[in-house]
Amino acid sequence: MLLRALTIAGLATLCLPSFLAPSLQGHNLTSAEALEFTFDHLKHFQNVSAPLLFAWLAPSPLQSWRKADRLWRTPVKNPSPTSSWLQHLPHLITADAASAAHASEARPSTQERTAVKEAPREVTYRRNRKPLAYTVDCTDLKIELDEEATKVVAKIVTSIMSVYRSEEVYETDLVLDGEELQLVSIQLDETQLTEDPLTGYTILPDGRLKVPYTLLSPMKEKIFFLKIVVIINPKENLSFKGLFMFDGNFVAHCEPEGFRRITYCLDRPDSLTQYEVRIEADMEKYPLLLSNGNQVAHGLVENLPGRHYATFLDPYQQPSHLFSLIGGRFTSLMTLFWTFVRLFASGVKKAAVSFLAHPEPIYKEVSPIALERFCGTAAGGYRSVVVTILASPPGRDFLLMASDVLKAAMHWDEENAGREYTLEGLHLVGFHGFNIGMTKNKGMFIFDCDSLLADPLESIDMEYASVVQTVSHAYFHSWTNNLMTIKDWSELSHREGLATFREKLFTATLVPPVVTRMQDLRNLLNFQYPEDAGPLAHPIRPESYEVVDNLYTPTVFLKGAEVMRMYHTILGDAGFRKGMLLYQQTYNGKATTSDDFREAMSRANKRQLDQFGLWYSQAGTPEVIVEATSFDPVRHTYSVTVRQRTPPSPGQPVKEWLMIPMNFGLIGKKSKKDILDPPTQLVLLTGEWRTLRYTGITEDCEPSFFRDFSAPVRLIYERTHQQLAFMMAYDSDPINKWRAAQELAMSIILARAAEAVQNPDVKFQQLPSIFVDLMKAMLLNKQTLGAVKAMTLRMPEMLELQDHMRPADPTALHRARRSVIVDLTSALKREMLELYNELTSQEENSALEEVSRRPLRNELLMYLTSHRDREAATRAFEHFASSRCPSDTFYAVYALASMIYPEGHIALNKLYEEAEGNAELINHWFRLQALADMPDQLERVERLLEHPDFSYTNPARLGALFLTLTSWNSMQFHRKDGRGYELLADVVIQVDKHIPKMASRLLIPLTNWTNFVESRQELMKKQLRRILNQPSLSINTKDWASKALAAN
Repeated sequence: MLLRALTIAGLATLCLPSFLAPSLQGHNLTSAEALEFTFDHLKHFQNVSAPLLFAWLAPSPLQSWRKADRLWRTPVKNPSPTSSWLQHLPHLITADAASAAHASEARPSTQERTAVKEAPREVTYRRNRKPLAYTVDCTDLKIELDEEATKVVAKIVTSIMSVYRSEEVYETDLVLDGEELQLVSIQLDETQLTEDPLTGYTILPDGRLKVPYTLLSPMKEKIFFLKIVVIINPKENLSFKGLFMFDGNFVAHCEPEGFRRITYCLDRPDSLTQYEVRIEADMEKYPLLLSNGNQVAHGLVENLPGRHYATFLDPYQQPSHLFSLIGGRFTSLMTLFWTFVRLFASGVKKAAVSFLAHPEPIYKEVSPIALERFCGTAAGGYRSVVVTILASPPGRDFLLMASDVLKAAMHWDEENAGREYTLEGLHLVGFHGFNIGMTKNKGMFIFDCDSLLADPLESIDMEYASVVQTVSHAYFHSWTNNLMTIKDWSELSHREGLATFREKLFTATLVPPVVTRMQDLRNLLNFQYPEDAGPLAHPIRPESYEVVDNLYTPTVFLKGAEVMRMYHTILGDAGFRKGMLLYQQTYNGKATTSDDFREAMSRANKRQLDQFGLWYSQAGTPEVIVEATSFDPVRHTYSVTVRQRTPPSPGQPVKEWLMIPMNFGLIGKKSKKDILDPPTQLVLLTGEWRTLRYTGITEDCEPSFFRDFSAPVRLIYERTHQQLAFMMAYDSDPINKWRAAQELAMSIILARAAEAVQNPDVKFQQLPSIFVDLMKAMLLNKQTLGAVKAMTLRMPEMLELQDHMRPADPTALHRARRSVIVDLTSALKREMLELYNELTSQEENSALEEVSRRPLRNELLMYLTSHRDREAATRAFEHFASSRCPSDTFYAVYALASMIYPEGHIALNKLYEEAEGNAELINHWFRLQALADMPDQLERVERLLEHPDFSYTNPARLGALFLTLTSWNSMQFHRKDGRGYELLADVVIQVDKHIPKMASRLLIPLTNWTNFVESRQELMKKQLRRILNQPSLSINTKDWASKALAAN
């Protein structure tokens, strides 16, 4: 039975390998404790409940978490009796969580920092990409850690570098990237070089090191060796790139261009080398030393008492941005994951066997022998991987969820891609307020603790969402990105889009897929679509860039993931897997491009996909316009004519026709059922016009376009309220059913907003009865998941509404949106209150039921308190006092913070008292006040800038206050007097002196000035000019501010 449990769960902590023991010095975890944790889990793994895997991820015993010592605050009385962290998986993976997991992957630290010195940059053009003149076969590093004078000796960092000269580059100098390095010596083979432009080396003005080609061997593919010794100062490294001190620990983060701050190197994503790293450090202060790869040696440093070393060898070549290192003291949770790729179960081997038996091999580049060897090896048995999760400060119990998510992701990758983890160990490291947000290096992932720790007493839903998204996203880089890197940074979306798509497929196995897909679309519509329509619009593969950091955008991540999903839609699951198999077999260990990926998909499926490549090169959101629909009752045919166009965007006035996959269906108006067989059919739009004709249709129909949101397009189709109501009631596709409800609500809101623009004091007419009746029927439908009801109740967000009203008037939109919520509450108060009370009286049961119950109850609270009267304040405070989990508390305080009654102050004060010493809870306290809808809210936010818990150098606090304000409180940010813009500009200017990456991120809401009414446009442009006029403005902020102002 135990063996079966191990096979099903894919994990066990039966023993700790001896090679890992020396790396555990200073940990608070013993082997016995690791065994205790694992066997406590194993009893849950006897029966797996597919496909949601709730039984898998339920084992973290909540009661043991509550018994843990409270590290940051006093315990909450009467905690929820829920038995699994999975009950906290979100019904809404909020845009805040998505932003924290993806677009903010370069988030700065909470530590106090001063201005960062930056080297000037030139625009990089993709068309100018040149192959490497030199290749680095291996890099041996010896890093002697010291807070102020770390010595790096490398074969390259303090380095000895085995370098090959490529063909036809005999007269090309060797130029190595470098920043803020103190060069001690450089040795070429046996010759010590001096600084001389002809007979030695030269340090260029931008910090790079040049060795003239005349000193290098003229022979083709002649190996030569460089040994470079440098001194760096981690304590004074304020860039948070390269090697720096963080929270008393050494951390090396190199994505995208940080390795050049550790040693001189070829710091390009297509420069692959094998790393062997020896780290030396003070044993008392830094007992744990880790780097990429497998640990191969450890011990005491000879003749240096009190210092120890650890040596790591990565068997795989990798680019410099994947190098990482930590040295310090951490709390850890350790277990073993047993790999076992069940290819028969996943269908991968079935496809492989089909290939081997095929008379004409589909993959001409992949030999049957190689494929057979892959299948045989993968199915050959078990191999253990040591999984270690570390956090600083201590908090082992809060690492359990991350451990479960990681192992579930590893198992999912085996089941769905036939890929097992390749190294002996895998480390996840968490720091509170870590400046990067997330790094996904080979063998070691580094996170902000917000994305790693989960505490049922303190974590709200979006934080659980962040753990699932961030941990799985990082792991999915292991095969599809780290072992197959990109040729240049313009290809970033090829890497991130694929990892994000795989992350979303994985997340859909943990919670109902329809809920995760709905939230995917919310994030896309709220963040990526407006970016596509603004001055910063860019393709997912831009033709040029000035700052690599500014490539980490919603377009690159979210739209990039949708492009990968379209491959899956066009080719089907089996075809996508075949393409992935060919891609991995062909390019494993190589630098690739999006064209390489498309070619692999094309060859594997014998499909012509050249036109699909335009999705990578064209900016903007395509539009598909429904020009005509007709039913012919005599000929029994139904016809639909559609046309595609992509609006002009900066630098791209003319667009080409895209290959757009459209999942299409017909619903009979009389039968109210799907008419086609199969009900959903894939149609490829490849030209400007396309007419679809279906025969054998005996009744008039309503067409259902882009089921499951099969392409990231705008559907332009004028439909009446009755048509939308019909689709909401009878469309068999749950996404289109939800989109119909959203479109119906949006049409009402936009109509009211247009009235408010003409007359700010207008009294709106009653809501259309058809809308009220549909929402009532949805609430009373016992078959609909509570999470889906909550998503349907939630009105379109202001970000999406502003994208549909051009020019947008935020004041009118806010009034219109709020009026619909208030009027719908008045119309359905009895039904809402009955359902709210029913959900309140229910006891928490299974994880799936709780995931569905809580979001609906909290959304109903938002409606029942929307009048903001005395009754609403009483109900919200009762919700606060009886909250079962942090999400309940968050929603209650959110409602109270927008009311004039004293309960709001009481709840906020109570929340602050409980948050004392807990940075994450204090962030929630700031966030809730940024969300409040009070007339003087901007002035309240200004006063918060003087609060002792606020700091301009704490990016998490900055984001909690200002990203929340600018994204989710449009009424206040877009105040008519322009004070919201002025306040944001004040903050951007201040933050840019310390954390340029954060400053450029905060700036984004001002860059979309073209989308708003003229009065707002002038106020926003005024602040953009003010920012650009600042002396010593960072290149990050200058890049986006100048592009925004360049828009017409």
